[in-house]
Amino acid sequence: REETRLRLDRARMLLARTTRAALGGGAARLLRLAALRPSVSLLPSVASRALAKSKSGKDGDDAARAKPAEDDAATDDSSPGSAVVKYDEPEEIETALGFIAIPTTTRPLFPGIAYPVHITNETLVDALLKAADSNPFVAVFLTHADGATPTQDGDLLTGTDGIHSIGCLASIARVMPLGPGQGVHALLYGKRRVQIEHVVERDPVLRVKVKMLRDVLSSVARARGGEVAKEAEVAEKEADEAAAASAEGGEAEFPPLPAPRRRGKRRVLSAEAESESNHRKAYTLEIVSTIKEIVKLNPLFKEQMQIFLDRVDMNNPSTLADMGAAVTTGEGEALQEVLEETNIEARLRRTLELLKKELELSRVQSKISKQAEENLSKDQRNYILRQQLKQIKRELGMEKDDKEMLLNKFDERLASKTVPEDARKVIEEEKLKLQSLENTSAEFNTTRNYLDWLTAVPWGIYKKENLEIDRAERILDEEHFGMQDVKERIKEFIAVSNLAGSTQGKILCFVGPPGVGKTSIGKSIAKALDREFYRFSVGGLHDVAEIKGHRRTYVGAMPGKLIQCLKATNTANPVVMIDEIDKLGRGFAGDPSSALLEVLDPSQNQTFVDHYLDVPVDLSKMLFLCTANMTDSIPAPLLDRMEVVRLSGYVTEEKMAILKQYIYPTAREGVGLKPEQMELSDSAALKLIRWYCREAGVRNLQKHADKICRKVALKVVKGGPELKLPLLIGEDNLEDYVGKPQWHTDRIYGDETPPGVVMGLAWTSMGGSVLYIESASLTPTDAEVAAEAAEAEAAAAAAAAAAGGGGGGGG
Repeated sequence: REETRLRLDRARMLLARTTRAALGGGAARLLRLAALRPSVSLLPSVASRALAKSKSGKDGDDAARAKPAEDDAATDDSSPGSAVVKYDEPEEIETALGFIAIPTTTRPLFPGIAYPVHITNETLVDALLKAADSNPFVAVFLTHADGATPTQDGDLLTGTDGIHSIGCLASIARVMPLGPGQGVHALLYGKRRVQIEHVVERDPVLRVKVKMLRDVLSSVARARGGEVAKEAEVAEKEADEAAAASAEGGEAEFPPLPAPRRRGKRRVLSAEAESESNHRKAYTLEIVSTIKEIVKLNPLFKEQMQIFLDRVDMNNPSTLADMGAAVTTGEGEALQEVLEETNIEARLRRTLELLKKELELSRVQSKISKQAEENLSKDQRNYILRQQLKQIKRELGMEKDDKEMLLNKFDERLASKTVPEDARKVIEEEKLKLQSLENTSAEFNTTRNYLDWLTAVPWGIYKKENLEIDRAERILDEEHFGMQDVKERIKEFIAVSNLAGSTQGKILCFVGPPGVGKTSIGKSIAKALDREFYRFSVGGLHDVAEIKGHRRTYVGAMPGKLIQCLKATNTANPVVMIDEIDKLGRGFAGDPSSALLEVLDPSQNQTFVDHYLDVPVDLSKMLFLCTANMTDSIPAPLLDRMEVVRLSGYVTEEKMAILKQYIYPTAREGVGLKPEQMELSDSAALKLIRWYCREAGVRNLQKHADKICRKVALKVVKGGPELKLPLLIGEDNLEDYVGKPQWHTDRIYGDETPPGVVMGLAWTSMGGSVLYIESASLTPTDAEVAAEAAEAEAAAAAAAAAAGGGGGGGG
């Protein structure tokens, strides 16, 4: 910087010598003085008057008055290009009478930045239009939370309480009226930092007196600025005296050129200034680097930077700091701190902090945008590839449109089925209807679903049965103990089918207490007959639509359980188990028990009509198995259509066999135990059945067996030196696994009952119970005899009196 300054001084000296040789006299002395004192703003006008006098031979003041606007414009390097440049010089801003104050609510205006504002207040609009013609400058200040602040940009201010004291002086670059009552759009261009000194006027608009805030480079710059200012004052005083002498017509005696300044102190100051300059340069480079990173991440930021790069000098740290802060999305108060900072190094630091936050925000935004674009690009790519693949297949004849694909699918389903004539007629009509409908219409989906169900019904598809009686008997004996009545009935059904050459559907109803195996025997029957098995429960069912389906006019309509059974099993002769038929409900939607009459009637289910399909369906080949706990709650017409097979329960010997053959091995394998790890004795099993599980079924017995196996598994896992395998569960330690017995002996007397006591039996849900019936004496007491005699005498007297009165009346 010192070398650059010396070169500039030499250039100015050379310019002064050249001018002196060309002009001579006082004008050359003034130009030389102007070259040595560039900080004195009054020298150009004085030099121009002297130059005019030397050229024209007239009074320099007259020549200067001839073109005052040109001289003023020539001395102003920062003119915005307008013809009105009166208040564009920093020295003249502070001498102005006042500027209109305009508020901004979100962010402050920075020097060198354009800011559009919409003004609707008529008073402010009129003042702004007048200022645009005469004094095209306004003072822009950011509002804060203290006091009554304006709600939007360009509102009318009444005082300075709601705005910051430091703002920006802006030129009115453009004013665009929007129409009557709509206000104007004004484009303001920031010029200088200013601070409010005092209010000039409040009515009709707020005008404030401001002073300009100058940038401060560093402490060294402030020291050098003091020296230069003193030299400038001396040079200005000498120039004024020389100009006054020249005006009197005499040859002005100019003071000699100043002696060269000493360099010792300057070298010390230059070292300190160089250190601070390096700091500013580092901040500047970091800001530029951060802006480049943000530009790579944020395309919108790139467009903003391109606009500002065309207007600002990136090598000027003050302009760079203002521009960097202006393009960020920081809070208004944070940006105001940057605007109020006059120290350039501190301003650069604050701007860098804002840019770093903006960079981090841009990274997060870029990450989110990248993830969204990846997902969107993947979906779009898949969609485009599918469309291309579909088009290629169409061109090659490998694929047709959606309607043709659906129709082909329906035709393929019906190719191997024997569809009745009524159903085929409906299917063909619906196919023609589907061809005439648009894919986007609601009726298209309804028709497609209807055809889907019609073609999914296994028309004429029957699974071949296995009618070997020995095989069926072996399967039933392997999976169930006892139940001879049920097994005999299934063997009879197989025998009749063998002799008749065809199978017909039957309706069997298993009635018995809970846990006797009614549902499980149904699975065994389907396995023995080699048929498909389908089970659904009607306990608590109160809607007829569950049996007969919904009407197609309803949203979400679907067929009933019987048609769903046909689609699930894909055969027309499955074994269908209807559980809990004695617990059917009845609601406002109809009586399901009445709907089952058609299903369970062999003479009616050949033409069963579902409300959804609305075509007859043959259910006569199905084998219906119903379960119930009792027949009392089953309606008589429905019970009359079923063949009842009662399952009374199991005796102790049967329970013992079931426990040893089925329940205990299954429970042991369920917990992962091996036969050599535990053993259940017969005495323990008998005690468990007799004193813990007296129910007719074996469900409670299965729970106790599971409980014993779980406790044994816990002991095996814990282990220990005292553990000996296998663990034996006997009669003596059974209570350690299942607790105290729930039942005790029913015997009250010994081997013989006393006189007057007889033994009876009663049926209960547990299988039965022993009752003792005792006789009691009925001999009346004396008081009872006397009371009865008195009552008899009173009755006789009343009868006699009645007879006597009747005879008298007759005589």
